[in-house]
Amino acid sequence: MSTKLKYIIPEVNSSKEASLEPSTDWAFHLQNENNEYQVDMLYRACIFLIGALVRHFINILDIPVPYTVIVFFVGMIVGCLPVSPGVEIRPHVLLLIFLPILIFDGAFAIDTYIFNKIILQVLVLAFPAMVLMTALLAGTAMYVFKYEGWTWTIALLFGAVLSATDPVAVVAIMKDLGASKRLALLIEGESMLNDGSAIVLYEILWKMIEGHESTAKSIFVHVLKVAGGGPLFGYLMGKLDIFLLQWTFNDSLAEITITVTSAYLTFIIAEQVLHVSAVLAVVMLGVTLSNNKTSISPEIELCLHSFWESLAFMANTCIFAICGSTVTRKVLFKADPQDYIYIIFLYIATQVVRALAFMMFAPVLRRLGYGMTWQDGLVCTWSGLRGAVGLALALIIFKAELPPLQLPSVGNKILFHVALIVVGTLMINATTVSGLLQFLGHTEIKPAQRAAMKKAIAILAESRRKTMSVWKIDRFLTDADWDMVLINSTVDDPFMSTETEADLELMDRKGGICPKCNIRVRYEPTASEIRAMKAEATKKYLKLLKQNLWIQFEHGLLSGYSVRKLNELAEEAADEDLELIHVSEIKSMGQIPRTMAMLKRTITKHTVTFPHDDPHLNNKNGNPCETAIWRTSQSVLLPLGLFGMDSLLISLSVAFKVSKIVPDSYVLFEKCNIVMLVLMSVFFIFRCVMFEFRYMYTVWFLVNTVSLGVGYLEVLHVDLAGQGDHNNDIVQALYYLRLLRLAQFLEVLVHVVIHIINLQIHSQLTTACDMARGFVRSTEMTMPFIEHISDDPNIQSEIMSKAQAGKLEVLRELGLLQGLHPDIALEVKTCQAIRSVLNVMRDGAKTLMEEGGIDETEGLLFTKVIESKMKWLKSAPPKLQIPSTRKILASIAWIDKNMQVVDYIQTVGQRIVFQYNDRIVNIDDPFNGIHVIISGLVRVVCPVSPQNKTTTQTLEYLSTGNVVGEISELTRRPRMATLICETTVKTIYMSSESLETMFLFFSDLNPPLKTRLWQVCAMRVAVNVLSNVSNYQSLPKEMLLSRLEDMKVKHVDTPTIDITRDMTDVVLITGEANDVSSWDKYKAPCFIPPKVKTLEFPVRFQLQ
Repeated sequence: MSTKLKYIIPEVNSSKEASLEPSTDWAFHLQNENNEYQVDMLYRACIFLIGALVRHFINILDIPVPYTVIVFFVGMIVGCLPVSPGVEIRPHVLLLIFLPILIFDGAFAIDTYIFNKIILQVLVLAFPAMVLMTALLAGTAMYVFKYEGWTWTIALLFGAVLSATDPVAVVAIMKDLGASKRLALLIEGESMLNDGSAIVLYEILWKMIEGHESTAKSIFVHVLKVAGGGPLFGYLMGKLDIFLLQWTFNDSLAEITITVTSAYLTFIIAEQVLHVSAVLAVVMLGVTLSNNKTSISPEIELCLHSFWESLAFMANTCIFAICGSTVTRKVLFKADPQDYIYIIFLYIATQVVRALAFMMFAPVLRRLGYGMTWQDGLVCTWSGLRGAVGLALALIIFKAELPPLQLPSVGNKILFHVALIVVGTLMINATTVSGLLQFLGHTEIKPAQRAAMKKAIAILAESRRKTMSVWKIDRFLTDADWDMVLINSTVDDPFMSTETEADLELMDRKGGICPKCNIRVRYEPTASEIRAMKAEATKKYLKLLKQNLWIQFEHGLLSGYSVRKLNELAEEAADEDLELIHVSEIKSMGQIPRTMAMLKRTITKHTVTFPHDDPHLNNKNGNPCETAIWRTSQSVLLPLGLFGMDSLLISLSVAFKVSKIVPDSYVLFEKCNIVMLVLMSVFFIFRCVMFEFRYMYTVWFLVNTVSLGVGYLEVLHVDLAGQGDHNNDIVQALYYLRLLRLAQFLEVLVHVVIHIINLQIHSQLTTACDMARGFVRSTEMTMPFIEHISDDPNIQSEIMSKAQAGKLEVLRELGLLQGLHPDIALEVKTCQAIRSVLNVMRDGAKTLMEEGGIDETEGLLFTKVIESKMKWLKSAPPKLQIPSTRKILASIAWIDKNMQVVDYIQTVGQRIVFQYNDRIVNIDDPFNGIHVIISGLVRVVCPVSPQNKTTTQTLEYLSTGNVVGEISELTRRPRMATLICETTVKTIYMSSESLETMFLFFSDLNPPLKTRLWQVCAMRVAVNVLSNVSNYQSLPKEMLLSRLEDMKVKHVDTPTIDITRDMTDVVLITGEANDVSSWDKYKAPCFIPPKVKTLEFPVRFQLQ
């Protein structure tokens, strides 16, 4: 390729070249040339339009032929017409323009987890297997073809072109049929790397045809350089792109431009500058970006994928149309009858050769990745379609200026055979691969999938019924033909047509009736069926979990690395049937590596003057001047400037001394030396005063003392010996001993090392906290939908128990992490809170624009300001200190930063310390106040059922900032759970009497303090209740909270209450109630259905 891409500018015929003719002829020439380019643009536009129409009609008519085949035939028809296609694009330009698009689009859309699993299989197929296929095809060509001028080098070149596969059509069919994703990705991955290896081999053979002498060693070195350097360069360009994309936020133009530019830059630089494989470089670029998709703004990702799919569609359309036109005009009518006989043999040979290659490497492929069965090998063999890359390479050979390739029996025949093999594989292989997949059982629909489909159709039918019932009473639609609506909105089961005898037998078993007693027999699934249903349900659960993880990432509540890591854990769990995410991996993220901890401990033991949590540094209420002095003494900037200047001065003076240069500036150096000694002495005394004995126990005390001693000894001896006696041996020795002062600069380096270690530890712990919170939140969002992923109650219960156990285990680890590193936990919480508020503000601005509250210009301005804050939050999250007790109390929702209430609690409240395994409260204990957790982790335990209080289960874990006993205190009911300390726990206890006094004391607040507490507790209960209501299950927790923001808590003292239209949602918080119409009973906490119009209360309760 590097020898070809130098012809990248299309040229006009020599008869049309510019010359210094009179202006009239020049203008006429320009006019003709412009006309040609206009015709060319019209021709390309028509190609794209025809391609779009062909694709549309194929989808509508369900024609089992790839659209590229029809576009190729359209190009052939155009080639038969007596019209000029415009300016002819050189094939080198064709590759340069379209190949980066095709390669990057395939690599960027790849599933990187599966690709990493099967990468060894892909490498085996793309390199040694491809070389074998090239050799076998070359041997077939030499044996079958009787063309003049064909040598083994040309035959190998022909084999390399034919070995480049393009299974786009097959992969699309496999996705439509629901075939194995792993198999489809193996075929697609082989094609991407196969193109690169085929082009590398193509370049080597091209150079040999040009006459370059090559040895086995030179070929090996060239292949190693090209095949190894390409992916390495692509990886580096990918990392550069990730860095650039991370600094953009929700800017579609910028992010799309970065990806397009990087694809072309990578291709051109790799090909023209570095002379490595451009195809492999672009493949690695796409895979690297695909593996880091979180660097792309979530709002832009779908747009970006659509853009690249459009480019790939246009590239394939243009290449196949151009090749069809070229084949018709210059090759097809020049073919001999024997060529059509050869093409039949060649088509059969391509299939046999590919099958032989898979058979030879089958023992290796079976032991790599996910393995390979003979059915997989047969599908891969039949999926070896040829496409755009082979056509472009054949066009290059056809237009080559090398004498061996200019023979009509070489260039023309290669293009003819390659073009017809491409058409043949697309017409035969691509259209029959679906039948092959069905025959081999790759598209077999499992009973669990059929059951899920039937359940989905039933849910849709019920939704249709409700929708029709609502719209029938609409005054504009009441006289519509609802029978016709029913007919046209009926959705049939798409799996019905594929039911096999085994499926029908299974249905008979499910609905079997005993012939003797005429009683329906209960269906009992077999062990294998139960296992299949569990595996299917588990995969659906993991898929839902990943979707919820991505939703959090889209809302900015989960970092890119965290979502990638959790998705990877979900993929690993999906590989293991019946397994959910292994939470041990999440827990391990919160554990600092021993080597890093030991390194930090070793360095800080004898180097750090005092800890960073010294009260002088954190005393914000103290003397500002004193605090500033303490911070300056600990700052690394002071020793950096002082020791840096001293090291530079010493290095220069010794350099002059060694080079025998004694300039007039020698005296200046000595004066500077004395000044530096004085400054370091002042700094030494300053440290002794500030740090006292702690400084004397560090290694820097010894280093500074020795440095100052040597410096003063040198100055003193020079003064005693005389200023002119510079060659004295003792003076010389003392002069060179000043190099010891360079050791002082090590203090700066140690500071830098400690800072890097702290940053690494901080980053790991932040990620651990972020991952834990993201996993817990996603699990809570997914658990309400478990009942939809399986009809079997036992399977639902098993998955629910596993998910709950994993969530509680991670919650416990998160609580322990918060206890050990409260500052990091606070940073993560604060970032999530900021992003949640910004999300609501951005959605609010969009709603105002839609409702006409603000103009589009103003709305876009608001959105831009909000998104700039989001970008800043992503790139520079806030760094926070460990919160004080006062700040923890002020953050409680019902206190709402009222510092008078905080001071009252701190004054009246009792500080209690609980040890590990102590019980803060027990179930059924009478209400006696509340506990505010200041630090530590508490486990909430309750009975499995009210009837069985001996068997308990863990509900959740509570940590800093949680309040215990609010609802029991408000409702005057016994404790509903037992709280057990998992660590040492510190709380502030407020007795019932103190609370009542506080409520009275702050009753003048608006709203009163007790009303605030009721509001917070009611909202907490309402969120849990509504999240289990079908209409709200799909809503994120943030939207539910936003919906409940304006709720009202109603204390009902009357026997009945009417539910009016302004009450959108009604939740019973405490007590019991009866529906007056149906006498249905409702027990709190529960959701009151909209059909209820009046409630009757046997006792007093709270209603929202």
